[in-house]
Amino acid sequence: MKESYFNKTFTPSDLEGVKISGNEFEGCHFENCDLTSFSFKKTIFIDCSFTQCDLNNLVISSTSFRNVTFKTCKLDGVHFDLESHFLLEMHFINCQMHQTFFINLDFNKIHFEDCDLSESSFFDIKAKKSTFKNCEFNFCEFENVDFSEADFSTSKNYSIDPSKNELKNAVFSIEGAIELASLMGITVKL
Repeated sequence: MKESYFNKTFTPSDLEGVKISGNEFEGCHFENCDLTSFSFKKTIFIDCSFTQCDLNNLVISSTSFRNVTFKTCKLDGVHFDLESHFLLEMHFINCQMHQTFFINLDFNKIHFEDCDLSESSFFDIKAKKSTFKNCEFNFCEFENVDFSEADFSTSKNYSIDPSKNELKNAVFSIEGAIELASLMGITVKL
């Protein structure tokens, strides 16, 4: 039986006996929770937040995230892909997201701030007007991503091949622009 939770704060002790999969959470807050043993299947999150939660390797399928914020969370190895997610509107602030997969998504205007996305993969994504503020992209893969009008101006260590991704009107720092030029065989002298 589907349960709905409204405007509830969940701490580790509050999660005892709570089934997340198949339920709806609106206006709920998860604080300091270890959710690695949970799965988010056919779950709806609306106007929710996760603060200092461990979601490493979380299993997610057919789940909706509408206006959901992850703050100071661990999301290593999580797979966000079209087959298992819909209605994506998320904000990531100060999150560790190593080896996270973003595949077949339409998450225009998504917001990442102070996140470490090292070794993550971005494939077949629409991320127009998205913001990547002070993010780390060591060893990330990008292919067939539409970053039109996205802002990378304060992020670093990204290597986005312009021949494999859309970058029209995207904003980069001077160092990032030099890296992009080098990927196109262009030498920039200052």
